[in-house]
Amino acid sequence: MTRVDQDLTTSNNRPRKSHRKSRLGCADCKRRRIKCDEGRPACFQCNRHSIECSFIRSDGNGIPQSTSSPPDRIYQFKPSQYQSRFSSPLNVDGSRTLIATQCSLAAIEPIRIEELQLLHHYSVATYRTLAADADGYTLWQSNIPNWGFSFRPMLHLVLSLSALHLGHHCREQWDHFATQSDAHLDLALRSFPAAVTQLSAENCQLLYVSATLICLVYLARKPRFGEYLVFNEAGQQAEWLGLLAGVRSILELHRGMVFTSALSVKKESCLQVLSSCLPASDEVLAHRESITRSLTFFRGGCTDSEWDIHNFVANNLIESFDQVHKTKTVTRLDNYSLQLVPEVFGWLYRLPGAFIDAVKVKNPLALVILAHWCVLLKELEAIWFMEGWAGHIIAGIQKSLHANMNRLIEWPLMHIGLSTCIGQVFVV
Repeated sequence: MTRVDQDLTTSNNRPRKSHRKSRLGCADCKRRRIKCDEGRPACFQCNRHSIECSFIRSDGNGIPQSTSSPPDRIYQFKPSQYQSRFSSPLNVDGSRTLIATQCSLAAIEPIRIEELQLLHHYSVATYRTLAADADGYTLWQSNIPNWGFSFRPMLHLVLSLSALHLGHHCREQWDHFATQSDAHLDLALRSFPAAVTQLSAENCQLLYVSATLICLVYLARKPRFGEYLVFNEAGQQAEWLGLLAGVRSILELHRGMVFTSALSVKKESCLQVLSSCLPASDEVLAHRESITRSLTFFRGGCTDSEWDIHNFVANNLIESFDQVHKTKTVTRLDNYSLQLVPEVFGWLYRLPGAFIDAVKVKNPLALVILAHWCVLLKELEAIWFMEGWAGHIIAGIQKSLHANMNRLIEWPLMHIGLSTCIGQVFVV
């Protein structure tokens, strides 16, 4: 037997060294199945691995506290050599300790690529179709999306509008993007009505912008059969008119607070002052003559109250027509149509309830006046979400009028690019 074999035999026969068993070790050592020296306030193994020992979390008697659910575990990590020396605050003794807490990934909402695509498209393209100047760009590109992060219905409406804008440019994928738009609109409408019941000076701007976005989404969704913004074939309240009523109710209560800060109304520009000095154009005069001729035709069949209402609305329309053409004359921007939106839809917004009721029941004079407004609506045709609306509405008007009244809307039909033919409308 060699000496090496003798040494191995001796070492194997040597009695095993006894050690003190740990029965009250810390929770971390037990979990890792290693010996704990039960040192206080923290055991050796926990100090060695820079882990907060469970003894530190125990009560004054050294017995670990029992809880119904395990507390968030806090780990102390030694600074890496690549970590900046100034990345964490100093302790009392001058040392630095990096502390991190475990986080639950289940609480993080999943990110959908489709939503990122819509938000990206909005931030680089869609916002530019909603404003005519730099201030408007800032509002639509920066302020409104940021507000949407704290008020989710607004963010869903932004994505809904962006999807329709993408569908407008990618016609072959219209159905796909329209479905995405409808999904986000549905999510917005689930919580928006409840938010409106909490209308206050603090949230009125968010609700006003959201209500406006709902109106824009409706327009961008393309004209719907039987719906003509102000009236419908069923003789009930038009869908879009109900949406406009929501905007009106917010403004009636908090107009002073809505148009502040980012939504503040700009002072009258030099171009607006200049436009007010321009004489009426020949087209405006022709528009006025056509409306006056229609009023004269119906004068004998109207009561005094009906005449006063229709005459007031008609004169207001002539003023809007005059202002729109003056703005067009002095504006040199390519997207001048966006500057006309407040005036064109302002006339609709200011309509008295009695006139709206007359349109709802398809009163002939009210429909003829509305047909002349479609000429102004045609001026917005360059805006993507207004495409087709002027022709759609006036076609619905002609369908609702008796055939012998078609001559009363010949002038607006001609300017929209349509003509009459035995009660039908066709493109010229």
